[in-house]
Amino acid sequence: MKPIFQIIYLIILTSSVSHSQTAGENELLLSKTYRFIYGQEYILKTIKHNFPELKNKAENAELAFNKTFGTAVDNIYIETEKLYNKGYDSFLTTVKSELNELSKHKQKSKQDAIGFINHVHKRSQGHIKSPFLEILLAYKYKNNPIDEFLDNYVNTYSVTSFTNSKKIDLSLKVPVSWKELDGNSPTTLKKFRSEYGTGNITITLNTKKLSNNDNQISQFDSTNAITSSIRNRNVVKHLLLSENNALQITLTIYGTSDSEIDLQFEKFNSLYKSIIKSILLGKEHKKNNLLTYKI
Repeated sequence: MKPIFQIIYLIILTSSVSHSQTAGENELLLSKTYRFIYGQEYILKTIKHNFPELKNKAENAELAFNKTFGTAVDNIYIETEKLYNKGYDSFLTTVKSELNELSKHKQKSKQDAIGFINHVHKRSQGHIKSPFLEILLAYKYKNNPIDEFLDNYVNTYSVTSFTNSKKIDLSLKVPVSWKELDGNSPTTLKKFRSEYGTGNITITLNTKKLSNNDNQISQFDSTNAITSSIRNRNVVKHLLLSENNALQITLTIYGTSDSEIDLQFEKFNSLYKSIIKSILLGKEHKKNNLLTYKI
């Protein structure tokens, strides 16, 4: 049987709260992560009140979590308040009411409290279930996405593909907060999108058969193109795989204005370059549990 603190926590995450507007996937993930954070803070506060002897332990766990994710928590609270706008107070009142009602009818043991405190310490080390970890990381590194990569919050993806009877075997590193999407083309090996699949930045790996016009591609080549009708910028680089085949790595940035796209390019260009540098071919890369076979 699950400890009562875990039961309360699960209920607050899954209970329905009326939304003042129709929320897209991004807004839904933001709202759920807000509830994840608020539920944790509520339970730690309850522990400190009900078990004064555990107050220092609870505060230390809280400090450890905020040391790692404090910036993310601040950004998520700010964004959630913007999302609900005038309905924010009503949203928060409903969440508090549900938690208070649950606490009235449930008896909590000291052992349960200690277990939850230990669980918060593990979360401070990044042991958080999806999608909450990904959203926390996205908001932690919102202004400096390259830092997520440099801090080693990355997943390593491996690909084995057979194109034109040619075997492609490679791996690459992508930030944890990004989500792998299904490719929409037979030549697409991998596709990733920022903010757990809801952001405005994508990176796509495609195979490309070289033509006579591509003879000038050496190790890497880049081109930039802005299409004003859909307001996106594509940055394309090629990595030679063989005499007639190349790996095409495309960074696509979407925005509502050219200035926004330019700003996003400045933020994500260094991350894009780091992802490309992480690509290993053939025997250089090590396969792991994210191995994908595409035929």
